[in-house]
Amino acid sequence: MPEPSGSPARAGAILEPAGRPRRLVLWALLLLGLAAALGILFERVGRERANERVEAVLDLRSVVALARSRGASSDELLRGFAALGVRSLAVDEQNLDDLALSGRARALRGLEVAELQRQGRLTATLAPSSERLYLLARNAEEARTIAREAEASLGAGRVRVWPGPGSELVELVGDPRTLGQTGLGFSEELLARVYRDLGFRIWVRPESMPGASEQALRSRLRALASIPGVHGVLFAGVRNEVMGYPDHLEAVARTLADLSLRLGVIELPAKVQQKGVETLARQAPEQVVRVLAVPPAQQARTDPETVVAMYSLGARERNIRLLYLRPYDDLVGELSADEANERLFTGIQRALAPMLEVQASTFPPPRSGWLPLQVVVAAGTGAALLLLSGSFATVPGWLSSCLVLGLAAGTALTGLAGVLEGPWRALMALGTATILPVLGLVWQFPSLEQASDEPGAFRLLLRATRALLGASLVSLAGGLMAASFLPETTAMLSLDLFRGVKILSALVPLLVVLAWTVRRGSLQALIRLLDERLRVWHLVVLVVLGVLGVFYLARTGNVSGELAVSDSERLLRRVLDALLGVRPRFKEFLLGHPALLLAFTLAWLRKPTLVVLALLAAAVGQASLAGTYAHIHTPLAVSLARTGWGLVVGWGLGALACLACLGLAAWIGPRLGALWATADREPGRGVESSGKPG
Repeated sequence: MPEPSGSPARAGAILEPAGRPRRLVLWALLLLGLAAALGILFERVGRERANERVEAVLDLRSVVALARSRGASSDELLRGFAALGVRSLAVDEQNLDDLALSGRARALRGLEVAELQRQGRLTATLAPSSERLYLLARNAEEARTIAREAEASLGAGRVRVWPGPGSELVELVGDPRTLGQTGLGFSEELLARVYRDLGFRIWVRPESMPGASEQALRSRLRALASIPGVHGVLFAGVRNEVMGYPDHLEAVARTLADLSLRLGVIELPAKVQQKGVETLARQAPEQVVRVLAVPPAQQARTDPETVVAMYSLGARERNIRLLYLRPYDDLVGELSADEANERLFTGIQRALAPMLEVQASTFPPPRSGWLPLQVVVAAGTGAALLLLSGSFATVPGWLSSCLVLGLAAGTALTGLAGVLEGPWRALMALGTATILPVLGLVWQFPSLEQASDEPGAFRLLLRATRALLGASLVSLAGGLMAASFLPETTAMLSLDLFRGVKILSALVPLLVVLAWTVRRGSLQALIRLLDERLRVWHLVVLVVLGVLGVFYLARTGNVSGELAVSDSERLLRRVLDALLGVRPRFKEFLLGHPALLLAFTLAWLRKPTLVVLALLAAAVGQASLAGTYAHIHTPLAVSLARTGWGLVVGWGLGALACLACLGLAAWIGPRLGALWATADREPGRGVESSGKPG
C-alpha cells in the first residue's frame, strides 16, 4: 500500500532510534516474562487436575413434594433417582409445614391450647401465652425428640416441653409469624434413614441462627458434623445469610475447617449472593465447592437437554463441582415428568461420566513463592510497552528514559504489592492483557503494508496466515502473563475476579486503530474532521456505532448473564460444544480472525478505508483471545482448547471470505469499468475515466 511521504511515524516505528539490538533485548525480556508466567501457571494446571471430581446432589425437599403430589413413597422415588446415578442429598431443616405434613406435630396458638385444656384434652395446668407458638406432638416421646431437634437450631432457652406426665406439648419462644418460616432443626429419623437405609451421603442446609453466640455456633456445627453421612454444608434460610453473619464469620470459618466440612458456594450474581458466604470462603478456600443450581421456575420451562448442557458447561468450564438437582414435577413440552427426569439424570451421567464421583473435590492448597516470578512477568510487560511505544511516533530520548524508569518502577511495585497485598497486581494483569494484543497487531503492520506487492492469492493468503498466527501468539502470551498475576485459589473460585475486561475490550481496538492511523500519517486528517460541519449522516453513523459499541461491551465481561442470550444462539452454542468439545468465542472465529485475513485482502485490493475497519474487527478478536484467560475460574486447558479451535475455525472462515472477496472483485471490477466507460461516452461528459476499476 502506498504510504504518504514524510510520515513521521515511519521514521520512529517501534523504537527506531534504539536500534535493532535494543529491540532484540526487549523481545528477549518479553519471552523471559512469558517463561516466568508459564512457571506459575504450571502449578495451577496441577491444582486444577486435582480438582476434577464432580458430585450430583438431589434436593430432598423437592423429592418429598413430588412424592406427596403423587401419593407415592418418597423412599421409592429416592431409590429410583439413586438408580439414575445420584448418591447425595441436600437436606433442609424441618419447618412447621414439614412437621404437620409428616404427622409428627401441628402448630397451635395460645387460644387453641387454652381451648384444648378446657375440653380436658391437655392435662398441663400452665396457662398458655397468646404470644407463643406451641407444637402438639403425636406422643410424649415425639415431643421430646422435636424439642431436642429444635433446640439445636433455636437454642435451649427458646424451646421447652411443657411439664407434666406424658406431656405432648412443645412451647417455642419467638414471633409466631417468624417461627412459621424458621428452621426447627433436622429430623434425626430422616437423616438416619436416608444415610443408613438408602445409602445417600448428606449435604445439610442449616439456617443462620441470628443472634447466636460464638460458642452456640461452634456447638451447632460440631453437632452437624457428628451426624453420620454428613460431609458438607449448604447454608439456607429466608434471611439469605450464613451462620455467624455478621459478627462471628471467622469463628464459623475456622470451625468448618477444623471439622473438615466442605462449604458449598452457589454461583449467583453478587447482588443476590448469600450474605457472609464470601467471607467464609476466603477464610478457608480449600474447603470450598462451587455449586450450580438451576432455579426451579427456569427449569420448569426448559427442556432437559438444555438443563443438562447448563450443568455440563458449568462443570467443564467454570470449576462447578456440585450439581444441585431438582426433579421435574410436571409436563415439559410433550414430555411427562418421569420422561423428563430420566432424560435429565441420564443425560448428566453421559455428559460428565469421566468427572462424576461420589464426593466433590476441592482445590489443594497452593505453594508460596510466586513473587519473584511475578516480578519477571512485570518486567516482560514493561518490555512489551517499550516495544509498542515506538509504533505511535518518533520516540525522543527523554521519553525513552521515562519509559525505562516506568518499567523499573512497575516491576518494583509488583514486588512491593506482594508484601502489601495492594491492588497493583490486578492493575498489572489488566495492563498486560491490553498491551500485548495491541503489540501483536502492530507487529503485523509492516507485513500488511507490503500485502499489495504479493503476486497472487496463494502468497497473499500465506502472508495473512502468518500475520494471524503471529498476532495470536503475542495475544496468547498476554493472556497467560495476565493470568499469572492472579494464581490464588480465591481467583479460581471466582471470589477474586479479573477486573476491567470491558476496559480491555474497548482499549485494544481503539489503540490498534490509533497506531495504524499514526503510522499511515492520517492523524492530522482525522483531527481536521473535527472542524467539519455536523451533518445528519454523521449523527446516523454515530448512533449506529454507539449501539454496536454498547452491545459489544454488554456481551463482554467476567460474569455472564448481562445480556440475554437468544434461543438460536443458545442452540448454536450447544451444537459447537457437541461438535468441538469446547466452544470457541464468537468474537474470535466469526469476527476477529476472519477480519485480519480480510485486512490483507483489502490491502491487496487497495481499499485503505476498509482496511481500517477490518483492523478494528481484528482487534476485537485479539482482545477476546487475551480476555479468555481473564476468566481464571475456567480451567487453563479449556481456555487453550478454546483459543486453538477459534484459530482453526476462524482461519477457515477467513480464508473462504478472502477467496469470495477476491472472486467478487474479479467479477465486479470489469463490469464497473465497462459501465464507467459507457458513461464517459455519453454526451455532455467532460471528464474521461481511466476505466480502471476502483
